[in-house]
Amino acid sequence: MRSRLIILFSAFLVIILGSIGVMWAVKKSPRLQQAIENSAHLNRPVNTNSVATNGNRNSAANSPANTDVADINFVARNFTERFGSDSSQSDYAGMAAAETWGTTSFNDRLNSNLAVLRAQPVSPTFHQITTQALIITITSRVTSTATVTVSTQRQETTGTDVKTYNQDLVLTFRQVADHWLVDNASWQPL
Repeated sequence: MRSRLIILFSAFLVIILGSIGVMWAVKKSPRLQQAIENSAHLNRPVNTNSVATNGNRNSAANSPANTDVADINFVARNFTERFGSDSSQSDYAGMAAAETWGTTSFNDRLNSNLAVLRAQPVSPTFHQITTQALIITITSRVTSTATVTVSTQRQETTGTDVKTYNQDLVLTFRQVADHWLVDNASWQPL
């Protein structure tokens, strides 16, 4: 009886430690996080009643047009939430993580801007912005380009002061080797 308890306890311990190891590996790897998001279908509802469906709501669920819409919405949401979220203590890691969904030319511009930001002295006052994509609207789409407006809610914390506001991000997409990538991102004035 005692040996059975020891075996059960050991098995339980191995499972717990293995789970902790997997969670740690996922936390440290943006690519694993993206793979989990892809497989779990964690996308929230989005507005696809625009040009993206070409006005044909009876099209097959897995037609190329619907696949493109799903891909664009997925990239728009994930890009926006990473590109728009950062803190003074993360060395612009949020913006850098958005590179996963950018074209080569966008990533070159992003890295250039990050180099300028990182060269500036770090403020002693804590500053953080978190961004949540609320509504994604594909405003135009032609063969291998698309324009998307992402309506967001942003929460900005400076020291102990917290400010919440809505702001739109306009994204220009380009299809590169069957993948929709962000080629330009522009925050709209408040």
